[in-house]
Amino acid sequence: MTLNFPHNFIRLFHRRLKLPKPLVYNAAKVLLGSFSRKNKHNIIQPVYTESAASISKQLGYLRFNQEQVIELTEVVEDCLSLFEDKKSQFDQEFFIANPNKRFLLTLDSDENLLKLNSINKLLTSSFINNAISDYLASPYVLSTVRLWWSTKNDTATSSQMFHADEEDLSQLKLFININSIGEAHGPFTFIDAGASEDVIRNSKTGKKKFTDEQITSLIDQTSMHKLTGESGSAAFVDTSRCLHYGSRSNQYDRLVLMAQYLRLDAPLLRQSLALN
Repeated sequence: MTLNFPHNFIRLFHRRLKLPKPLVYNAAKVLLGSFSRKNKHNIIQPVYTESAASISKQLGYLRFNQEQVIELTEVVEDCLSLFEDKKSQFDQEFFIANPNKRFLLTLDSDENLLKLNSINKLLTSSFINNAISDYLASPYVLSTVRLWWSTKNDTATSSQMFHADEEDLSQLKLFININSIGEAHGPFTFIDAGASEDVIRNSKTGKKKFTDEQITSLIDQTSMHKLTGESGSAAFVDTSRCLHYGSRSNQYDRLVLMAQYLRLDAPLLRQSLALN
């Protein structure tokens, strides 16, 4: 069973024929369940504790910081060191050859990042796994980990426009600010799940991305949130349910560590990573 099947199935029945997204995705899950899936390993079983941090199912996000999760301190230190080691590979010749890459560069990803003990400790911590278990309420996997560097830019294209991720009807991404982030750093910006669902429901275009004008005409500004804050500030966001963008019109560098969690039956699950 190749990745082409779920992509093509969703593209045909949801994008072209405009069938409701939940109907199409749930049908894809049933069909995929009839086949052997390559991702049936590295499964994380949900754990439930009464003291678990709660990601709002209505709003689709939870913000937290180093005071609540002490493992974040060492992660920030290691990612800053990694940035110093890796940034030289993105020289002028790289940007000449890749002119559209400037707004979101991947410094390192997946297994390489998981070799860092600090990241493993964070991603296996009780705070992280309890919060994910409570929200996804199903066996899940760590699908990807990336250290992103957004450099100075003046663009607003691609993932710099409001959009929702499409791997599943619901998922979680963990975003950690490695350096202090203000408005001028192009912070990750998102609309809470309830307001995002209103935008998508009221949109008749069927497009995957939304302009700022479309968004502001349909939501209350209190529904929009920016992940600004000191280094080590972090958030879980359901990026399938929350419209979002990032790295837009940066005046200063932005460093973010991102980890993506998907349910095992996510139609567009590409891989699963092993934690120590």
